[in-house]
Amino acid sequence: MTKLAFIGTGFVADYYMTTLANYPNLDLVGAWDLDAGRLQKFCKFYKVEARESLHDILSDDASIIVNLTTPESHFSVNQAALEAGKHVYCEKPLAMSVKEAERLVSLAEERGLTICGAPANAL
Repeated sequence: MTKLAFIGTGFVADYYMTTLANYPNLDLVGAWDLDAGRLQKFCKFYKVEARESLHDILSDDASIIVNLTTPESHFSVNQAALEAGKHVYCEKPLAMSVKEAERLVSLAEERGLTICGAPANAL
């Protein structure tokens, strides 16, 4: 069983939850969001454990972080996750510039981790 955690519990997280049951080898072990009210609502509805901080979720035993934050936060959250030794699956884009995205890919390679982004809906 592969453990994963969500960072960001807005409307995109709901889409992920509708398909998570299709992947029985994935276990959502926690979630965190800057908006405590939204986090509690999401966790209560889906029966997911809420984490109190970014540090807590990155210290968790999840091996994959699913980054569902706003695009402006993607680079910093992805970088923090990689630095914590986590694989990253990020909603598009990986970062707000090609240079930042290249830095993330290099960091993942240096650490032997995988970083990938969600495909465009049109594809």
